[in-house]
Amino acid sequence: MDSVFKQIALEQIHNRKVQKYKFHFWYTISAIIEAGETTPFTLAIEQDADFSIEKWTGSCYGPVDTDGIPDVSEATDFPQPGTTVGFAGRGLLVKLTDTGSGKDLSDGFIPLECLLSPGYGVNMFSPYPAKYFARRNSKIRFDFKNKDTQARQAVDMVLGGQKYQMPEMPNDFTNVNKQVAGCRDIA
Repeated sequence: MDSVFKQIALEQIHNRKVQKYKFHFWYTISAIIEAGETTPFTLAIEQDADFSIEKWTGSCYGPVDTDGIPDVSEATDFPQPGTTVGFAGRGLLVKLTDTGSGKDLSDGFIPLECLLSPGYGVNMFSPYPAKYFARRNSKIRFDFKNKDTQARQAVDMVLGGQKYQMPEMPNDFTNVNKQVAGCRDIA
């Protein structure tokens, strides 16, 4: 066999083996936040795998009705430039907490338009890079706060990263080789 093709075949074998345990995955969050309210949303990392968050993106929009459909007849405290009703340009904040470890992942509330692309805009930019390793069964709480006192607003977010579907590892790593060697293929 030609050495180039052999190398390609070996790379494909490696990719298949790695993908049994590590693959790209997306979690989604959709929330509607009433005017002047703070609404918690908890993202539960599934028990089948650890999740390494690598980036997130999303949209903010308002005013919306109770189903999250834009309502251009509503007034807002944060109108887009050149408008008076129907298109909010700011207003939603978020506070992030890993409830399992008790770690605050933000220093209080952060404007969502600073974290999300396109945020309140219509042009998509690169997703925001965010590195955080969430263990299986962990819960990340997003406290969404709406500073708009007149209009309900909505947010849709996508967190992209790698799922690691490997056996549960001990915290102290004293016996990692034995843990990994004793496991069967998952995929």
